[in-house]
Amino acid sequence: MPPLNAKVADTAPDEPTLTPYDEQHAVTYARLLDAEKANAAWQEVLEIVLQIDPVAEPERARRA
Repeated sequence: MPPLNAKVADTAPDEPTLTPYDEQHAVTYARLLDAEKANAAWQEVLEIVLQIDPVAEPERARRA
């Protein structure tokens, strides 16, 4: 089972097939889809799902 809070890279892979990174972050991807469906504020999604502080790391937050 993939971890609940896997550390995210600054950018996700952009490959035509699933990568080991994608498999490790399956739960993260599902949580992002749930947040989108709930119209969650992007700042909260960054902090809660991706564990990125948009104030402390604005450039990384923008890339994520």
